[in-house]
Amino acid sequence: MLTSKEQSILAALEPRAKAEGIEVVTIEVVGSRKAPTIRVYLDKPEGIAFDDITAAQVWVNELMDEL
Repeated sequence: MLTSKEQSILAALEPRAKAEGIEVVTIEVVGSRKAPTIRVYLDKPEGIAFDDITAAQVWVNELMDEL
């Protein structure tokens, strides 16, 4: 079960991921409140490639900066 913070991150990422043909499998927020680590798990039907992850890193970071 996702926390409310994880749900809001998921809601922000899902539209862009869908446009890229990527599924956001789950989100995890771990660590301290001051310095959390946000883990975003991605996949594609044909399997996700390193290039997909590299490209996703850019738009995930952009969207996270907006939150």
